[in-house]
Amino acid sequence: MENQKSSTLYFLIAVVVLLLGTTAYLYLSKSKVETRIITVTDEKAFLQRELDVAKSELDAATQSTNKLSADLQAKEIELKQKINALQTALNKGKLTEAELTTARTEISQLRRNVDRYTAEITALKTENTKLKFDNTVLKTNVDDANKTNTDLRDENRNLNFKVAAAQALRIQMIKAEPVRIRNSGREAKVSRAKNAYRINFNFNLRENSFSVPGERDVYVQVYQPDGSLYVANDGNATFMTADDNEIMYSSISRINYQPGTNLYSIAFEKNTDFTPGLYKAIFFCDGFLMGSTEFTLK
Repeated sequence: MENQKSSTLYFLIAVVVLLLGTTAYLYLSKSKVETRIITVTDEKAFLQRELDVAKSELDAATQSTNKLSADLQAKEIELKQKINALQTALNKGKLTEAELTTARTEISQLRRNVDRYTAEITALKTENTKLKFDNTVLKTNVDDANKTNTDLRDENRNLNFKVAAAQALRIQMIKAEPVRIRNSGREAKVSRAKNAYRINFNFNLRENSFSVPGERDVYVQVYQPDGSLYVANDGNATFMTADDNEIMYSSISRINYQPGTNLYSIAFEKNTDFTPGLYKAIFFCDGFLMGSTEFTLK
């Protein structure tokens, strides 16, 4: 009887031990599963943060420059496509361990590619900044050179003007003589406007050791009694003064300047009749004022 009770007791103890072992096994298995779920969830969150950082860095790098080269544009498109593909993978409800490992590797590679892309854009911006600086320096040098050339040109022009002014011919004395032409062809002095055919201007020049001998064109402006300027060639006769002003003239005559020559003569004719009154004549040679005179026709 006692042996039977002992067998029963041992059996109950074995059952209890078995139940406790099963419970412990089930508890430990559940803990491992929960731990794995937590680990997988944390891994996805970490990979998502890494992907978000890569996307932000890519956007910041792209927006930091106004214009990308074709090569950089292609890299930007490729990186954005990779980001979209990885984001699609992470958006899946469940990921296997193999899929997580693949995503982890690809995101790590993506971060390295984004870093290289960012470095290339930074280098491009640095190079552009240097080019802008070099262009600014070059433009400044060109502007300085142009200013120097302009200053030299102006200085040379002023020097040439002074030389030309020093060589200019100046009238010392001048006399206006209205004349008519006799039947014999000889000239006769007159004083009345109705008899005048042309005006002879006889003049001598001041001595000038700087003047160069040779032929010169003398331009004459004749202002009529009503104050109007008589202009040759139907009002289209102009010449340039030494200070680059274009003015009209009434007649042009050529003289042969020779130092020591005492008297020069030029003539003014109209294609209309002279009118009575006071006339004024102004003379120019080589763009400079030679002198002026007045005369009256009755």
